Amino acid sequence: MSIWSKVASEWCIQNVIDREKINTTVEYQIDKVQSVIKESKGVPSALDAIYSDDDDDDDDFW
Repeated sequence: MSIWSKVASEWCIQNVIDREKINTTVEYQIDKVQSVIKESKGVPSALDAIYSDDDDDDDDFW
């Protein structure tokens, strides 16, 4: 066995992807994000402040 085939075989063994762990982690993160979204309140829009002055007078400066 050449040195390169030995290195390649060791590299392949060390870099085995644990799909179950990845799926569990991704599902946990998605659940976490969804719970934060459910608990959060809406962010006020910049237009809310503009439209809040809705008293039908013209606020023109001219």
